Amino acid sequence: MKLDGKVAIVVGGGVGVGAFVSRKLAQEGAKLVITEHEAKRLEGVKQEISGAEFAVLDATNEADVIKFVGNVVAKYGKIDVLVNASRVAIKKLVLETTPEEFKRIFDFNVKSVFLTSKEVAKQMKAQGNGSIINLASKAANSGPLLVGAYATAMNGISGFTRSFALDMRIHGIKVNVVCPGRIDNEEFQLGAEMLGAEQPEPKSYLNFSALFDVSKEREAVANMVAYLASDEGNFIHAQSYSLYDDETTSIRNLATLNWEE
Repeated sequence: MKLDGKVAIVVGGGVGVGAFVSRKLAQEGAKLVITEHEAKRLEGVKQEISGAEFAVLDATNEADVIKFVGNVVAKYGKIDVLVNASRVAIKKLVLETTPEEFKRIFDFNVKSVFLTSKEVAKQMKAQGNGSIINLASKAANSGPLLVGAYATAMNGISGFTRSFALDMRIHGIKVNVVCPGRIDNEEFQLGAEMLGAEQPEPKSYLNFSALFDVSKEREAVANMVAYLASDEGNFIHAQSYSLYDDETTSIRNLATLNWEE
């Protein structure tokens, strides 16, 4: 197994693409610590993944992040892998988005990545190795309709990842970003809960990828994350990975953007 013996934290690993990542890392032998900001979002993976640790974490709160990382190190003695998979979105035109809504979307998506990456990297620096993988979105490049706040946050994650990767390269820490091409229903559900908006249809998601069938995309993202987390990916650093090219995505985005169920 690719990750046998490695200690891996998956922030936002309870639902959506994060749950796919958690299951894949568990299959590859990782010792998992899975977090969500609410206990109810961990219920599904608790039933599916045995031997993992589960924690409720507000990743936008620095004190909580410091305490959480300290607890993981105290128990396992190291952290080999950090995956930031927690994302939130709202479906709203920019002209209708309030400054408070924009800030909450940005903080949940970007501030959390900054805080967790910074704190975990301190331990990885002491070890002399580690892998940090952030999940952003193709929305960072294609700028799809109705998700301006989300697209801005995804650009923030991508830019932070590349800059932080250069900071960490001398310490043996690889930092990469993976960009899925769909925004999951769970991300919109969470956004609606956070901001008191109308809930999306149960099976809806926003697809703006060049692939018309993205039913297996989350599995593909999880496979890529597992590869980057493993020793096989040791020479991959400061890279942004999508599953298709920007030009085709942009063409489809302009021509056929729609909400799918």
